[in-house]
Amino acid sequence: MLIEGETIPRLRIAEVTQRSKSSNEFRLVCYNILAIMYSRTESARKVYFRHCPAPYLDHNYRYPLIYRELLAYQGDILCLQEVDTTHFQQRLSHYLQEAGGYEGRFISKLSIDASDAIEALPAVQPIETFERKNEGVAIFYKSDRFRLIREFKLDSLIMYAEASEDPYFKQLAAQYHQLAESKEVAMYLCMRARAHGALVCLFECSRTGCRFLCANAHLYFHPSATSLRNIQCLILRKCLLNKPLPIILAADLNTSPDSQPYKTLVAGPVNEDGSQQEPGPIFKAAIPLPEGVFTNIVPGFKSNLDAVLYGLTSDRAETLKVAHAFSVPTESEVLDEGRSVNPKHPPLLPEEEGGFTLPNSQFPSDHLPLIVDFAI
Repeated sequence: MLIEGETIPRLRIAEVTQRSKSSNEFRLVCYNILAIMYSRTESARKVYFRHCPAPYLDHNYRYPLIYRELLAYQGDILCLQEVDTTHFQQRLSHYLQEAGGYEGRFISKLSIDASDAIEALPAVQPIETFERKNEGVAIFYKSDRFRLIREFKLDSLIMYAEASEDPYFKQLAAQYHQLAESKEVAMYLCMRARAHGALVCLFECSRTGCRFLCANAHLYFHPSATSLRNIQCLILRKCLLNKPLPIILAADLNTSPDSQPYKTLVAGPVNEDGSQQEPGPIFKAAIPLPEGVFTNIVPGFKSNLDAVLYGLTSDRAETLKVAHAFSVPTESEVLDEGRSVNPKHPPLLPEEEGGFTLPNSQFPSDHLPLIVDFAI
């Protein structure tokens, strides 16, 4: 059933669907779809999305638009963040399987609710003792194009390092504890950073027989958690790049390309003088984000928080390539698209205060999807 006033980003869908993929190419879509549990909160209505009329924030309006985007982009792999657990189980996985031939894998965040009064980090507990948040990340893949060889669930990046006997991970765990004890970052933020993990799938292409890793992650969002994100990035980088395989990381990093966590993830740790601590493989950005482009645009804030990166080890340097990176709409194009249809429900803020930022009548999330064709 169509919803009155329902629209989709027509021009971008047209651009994507006009390009034909060769037999050795596949398309990946990375998209934070804005979880229902976050869009319903008081802070969502009054702070983050205070510009957006309630009908356009309602998931019954947003999700049909998201479903159509996902199918229209004709992706072979979909890496989604902020997927509600019940939504994945009861609706999304069934819909994408029936309508698009996708199989899906999912990992939810750990439920770690530390109060502001916490004074020390508790000892690490077994993962199975933690409850789960009703939200996480999912990887969907075309079952006629890829075979899932193995699935890896990093339930907590921080606790993975804390439990490891590997000297490198032990060093990172020590940095994490030193950061908490220093009070540079609030103890409760350090505790909550344990909730974030990653989902990794080892795929085999049915056409070429090539294997590669595809990882999906959603790092800690808090504006005061830059140092914690840096540690998360170091752990994630080490977990992924020690495998002798091509690697794709599609993620909401909650950090911009000019930040230290992003630079750490791409190139590795640096010394005090700025030199690299260790030579070796690097991640490359698969999609250029020129000036004026932002993947997250809300009232009072805009940044490139999302990324599709691919990692290449020296002996696999030619195995995985970017065949085509689709452009991301500029901020002005997003705002023009928002106002062009004269929406039934006008924005709750003046345009100059962010009235047509994300989400709006045409864009159903506060993030824009990233789309890239790889050749393997």
